[in-house]
Amino acid sequence: MLENTYDILWNNCVSPAANELFSFYNDDYRKKYNWRFDSSDELRRQVYQEYCNNRNLIHEDFFRGKKYDLHKIGACFARAIIEICPLKFDMCEDLPEIVVLSNYWLAVSSSIYIVRFILLHDYLKVDNALAEKLQTNSRFSFPRTTPGHYLYLRGKVRALAVNDGNNISFDFLGYADMLFWLEYYNRQLLENKLEPMVLRNLQLKSVE
Repeated sequence: MLENTYDILWNNCVSPAANELFSFYNDDYRKKYNWRFDSSDELRRQVYQEYCNNRNLIHEDFFRGKKYDLHKIGACFARAIIEICPLKFDMCEDLPEIVVLSNYWLAVSSSIYIVRFILLHDYLKVDNALAEKLQTNSRFSFPRTTPGHYLYLRGKVRALAVNDGNNISFDFLGYADMLFWLEYYNRQLLENKLEPMVLRNLQLKSVE
């Protein structure tokens, strides 16, 4: 991925995901824990380098000689964010769960933003009505979970945190598969079809 493409995804996906998370909490809450988003050039480059390391890793292990899709791009971003931690906070005894897990939230949200962003680009090529419908829905919908389980998004965040805390390697292919089915679910809702149209031949070459 070229750096200018990375910057597009950072500005349109990672930064909005961080802002969305902060929008649920007032300034006093954030100041109490010095909870902040580091968007400095240095940190952005660190995330970019980690993204490239992840891309090279899965390219070597699984896809030598082949291009990889937007879901694996999202997975590479997610792991890069977990490793570099753009969300910073001061350590203290009463840290709430949302602050402690905030980089995992950012990892999941950013990767979903990336899938949605590229899907919008695809829709704009073939169906303006679907593109407009996706834009009207400011975020993806998530499947309902059964009683007694975490809500979908929170469950994904906690699973990443538990695995990371137990030194379980990040599952690139499993995470990419989750993003595929989440995109598929939303396309079923948007297109009102059990089997949505084929779009992947329209994949953005600039992000491959």
